[in-house]
Amino acid sequence: MTDDAWPNEPTPEQARRAWSGTVSALPVGTRITGQVVGRRPFGVFLRIDDVPHAVGLADIGSMPPGDHN
Repeated sequence: MTDDAWPNEPTPEQARRAWSGTVSALPVGTRITGQVVGRRPFGVFLRIDDVPHAVGLADIGSMPPGDHN
């Protein structure tokens, strides 16, 4: 994967239709698993397992030093 790699993303309409289900499935504090689908200098984007069309951001600025090498 290159730094510019990015997955097939859902259309805006798919994202709108999926939003309420995503919020219900992922209340604040939920631990998730997924696959890294994009990298940027500030972190990685994850396709979240079992939640269609959900993508999360793991921001390396909020990680303890040494955990994002």
